[in-house]
Amino acid sequence: MNSNKFFSDPDQVDHHTPESHWCGACMHWVVDCDHLANPLPIAHRKVEDGWIRSLAYDRVRGRLEVDYKWNSVRQYSPISPQRFRELWNARPMHLTLSTMIDSRRVREDYVRTEGKVLVTLLKGWELVVA
Repeated sequence: MNSNKFFSDPDQVDHHTPESHWCGACMHWVVDCDHLANPLPIAHRKVEDGWIRSLAYDRVRGRLEVDYKWNSVRQYSPISPQRFRELWNARPMHLTLSTMIDSRRVREDYVRTEGKVLVTLLKGWELVVA
């Protein structure tokens, strides 16, 4: 197996492609797919944490959206308001979040971000030009 990024195929999405992730439902590396969640229509609040850049919480649907510092945005559900308050008051937040999402009842989804849409458009434009 050749893991050097200089030898990877530029026409294929792999783990070296910016904004890509492994989709278990699609069973391959993807940038954008039908299994991505749409972003919450709520403003994110910046936090002081080593791993987390900002948070958004939708109380109606019980969804927590986390923007990580390594350019990954994920949604977790269901998260009760009590659990969100516990996370908001915890320091460091990422340790509390990791214990919270270890529960089998919490669902984790990747979020469709502007970066993912941009990479998808650029890959499509590259195919049109070629």
